Amino acid sequence: MRWFRNRRKPEEQAPVEAAAPTPEAPEPVTPEPASEAGEQPTRPKRRRGSRGGKGRSRKATDAGPERKEKDGARAAGATSTAAAKPPRQRERTQTRRRREPPKPRPLPSAKRELLISVDVGEQRVAVLEDDRVAEVYLERPERRSIAGNIYLGTVDNVLPGMEAAFIEIGLEKNGFLYVDEIVTPELEGKRHGRKIQDLISRGQTIMVQAVKDPMKTKGARLTTEISLPGRFLVLVPNGEGQGVSRRLDDDERLRLKDILKKIAPKDAGVIVRTAAEGASAEDIERDLVFLQKLWKSIQQRAKEAKPPELIYQEAELPLRVTRDLFTDNFERAIVDNDQAFKRITGYLKKTSPHMVERVVRYKEKQALMDAFGVDAEIKSTLKRRVDLPSGGYLV
Repeated sequence: MRWFRNRRKPEEQAPVEAAAPTPEAPEPVTPEPASEAGEQPTRPKRRRGSRGGKGRSRKATDAGPERKEKDGARAAGATSTAAAKPPRQRERTQTRRRREPPKPRPLPSAKRELLISVDVGEQRVAVLEDDRVAEVYLERPERRSIAGNIYLGTVDNVLPGMEAAFIEIGLEKNGFLYVDEIVTPELEGKRHGRKIQDLISRGQTIMVQAVKDPMKTKGARLTTEISLPGRFLVLVPNGEGQGVSRRLDDDERLRLKDILKKIAPKDAGVIVRTAAEGASAEDIERDLVFLQKLWKSIQQRAKEAKPPELIYQEAELPLRVTRDLFTDNFERAIVDNDQAFKRITGYLKKTSPHMVERVVRYKEKQALMDAFGVDAEIKSTLKRRVDLPSGGYLV
C-alpha cells in the first residue's frame, strides 16, 4: 500500500471557492484576485495573539445579540431568585451586608496615680499607671508658657496689607493679632470678608488672650475670643451656643446636652470637655458657676488696669494638671509641697468636693519622685540599652 499521495501541480488544481475558516484550519485567509472572485478585494483579517492567532469569525460576531439575550436572562433569573427568597432570609442577607465593624473592647482599667513635686527651680508632675510612668510634665519659672494669659493691650500698628495688627501687651515683643481672631458679640459668625482697619485702630485699648508663645523673632499669637477652661466646661464669654466633646459616645453626649439646656447661660458659649464623662449635673453646674465668677473678676480687673497689663495668668502646672487630668479614674494625688497642696484642695472644694479626700500630702524624707521610681525610670529610658520584661534587652 502506498503510504504517500501524489501532489497535484499548481496548474492542475481545480479552483475552489473560499470557505469560512474552521477551528481545524487556522491558516491565514488570503484575498482572492478581483478577476477571479468578481468582487472587490477584501482586507485580510487581523490576528489576535491571545488565542493562537485566530481572528473573529462571522459566526462569533453574529452570535453577539444571542449572548446578550442569554446574559439578560441570567440577570433576570438572579433577580427573580433573590426576590423569591423568604422575607426572613432576605432580611438576614441585607443585615450581613450592612454589618458594622466590631467595636473595640474597652481596655481593663489601670491603677492611676498623680505625683506632684514642687521645687524652687522647677515643678514636675508624673502620671503612674500600674506603678509605671505613663506621662511626665515639667515646668520652670523662667520658661513658663504664656498661653492662656489675658492681657489688656494697646493697638500699636495696623497693617491692612497683612490683615493683621501688632498689640502691645507689656512683653519684649508685641503680640500678633490676625483679622479672623477679632471676635465680638456683634461680629459673631462674620469672620470672613472683613477689613482689619474697619475693626480696630491705632491706640485703641483691647482685651486679648495669648494662644501661642513667642518664638525667636515672632511675638505671641493673640485672639480676642476669650476662653476660660474649667474642670468639666470651657466658658467662652463672647461666644454663643453649646457644644459637647465628640470623643464621648452618643448616649453620654445626649445626657450632657440635656444638662446644658438647663444650666447654660444665654449671654455666653459653653463647651463640655471630655473630662465631664460620668460627671453629675451638680458638678457641672458648680464648675460653670466657678467660671462665671472668674470672668467677672477678670472684667473688674480690666476696668482698673492701665494698658498694657496682665489681668489674668493661666494656672501653674500643678493646678493645671489637676484641673485637666485628675478625674474619678485616679485613685489619689500625692503632693510634696504645702502651698501646692492648699491650692489644689481649695480648687477641688469649689469644683469637685468628693475628690478632695483623694489628695494626699507627702511628708517622707526621701524625694517623692525617687520614692516611686520616676527618676530611675526616666534615666533608663535615656540609655542606649533598653531592658525587656522577658529578660532580654535592645541596643
